[in-house]
Amino acid sequence: MKLHTIDPGYVDPDVSEQDALAHLKKLCKKLRKLQAALYSEKQRSVLIVLQALDTGGKDGVINHVLGTMNPLGCRPNGQTDNDTHVLEFFLHVSKEEQLRRFERRLDDPKRHWKISDADYKERKFWDAYTDCKWFRNLAVAQIVVDHLEKLQIQPPQPTVDLGAIRREYEQAAAEAAGKPR
Repeated sequence: MKLHTIDPGYVDPDVSEQDALAHLKKLCKKLRKLQAALYSEKQRSVLIVLQALDTGGKDGVINHVLGTMNPLGCRPNGQTDNDTHVLEFFLHVSKEEQLRRFERRLDDPKRHWKISDADYKERKFWDAYTDCKWFRNLAVAQIVVDHLEKLQIQPPQPTVDLGAIRREYEQAAAEAAGKPR
């Protein structure tokens, strides 16, 4: 793929920001359910790789898309295990958008820690990296949800005698109902 052939400002003309944000909310809810199912399955895993230069939007994708996932079902991993599905995203912003984001970092003391010497030096090595954050988030969420749905995740079979557990529960519930609180 040649980055110079991709418009970092591309937005689907049939998608408004308001519609995208509503759809993103639904996708994030679905993503959380799919992640819970994948976690309970304990058979496969998904490794999501985000690549971008500074101000490319890695934090934004984590906060607005992946941040909706349950952290108990997530773990950082330097290597992939068996049956790990790798989804790799290169977050693409233009030089102009990156410059606007650098300005916000310079103007906001809470973001000063993100500034490095290499920020401006790296700019001369690329011509275009998406400028539109809401469209980026929608695209990443849709791709992750689509991939997880294709896995056809099934919950594992119980390893206990559910009938026995149900009888114990019903007995305890009956005893509790008979006791004054």
